[in-house]
Amino acid sequence: MASVDSTIVRIVDNIKKSDSDSWNYRGLELSNEMLVVLISHPNIDKAAAALDV
Repeated sequence: MASVDSTIVRIVDNIKKSDSDSWNYRGLELSNEMLVVLISHPNIDKAAAALDV
């Protein structure tokens, strides 16, 4: 498996969401032009991942 060095070009913390939404969102743009959305919740200790190609 080849390794590609991707760095973060831009971080977006002001993602629009409902006032009643307690989840935390962060957007990232990587140097390879991949867009990433990170989603977390302060009260959940499980993790998951998804990829849309």
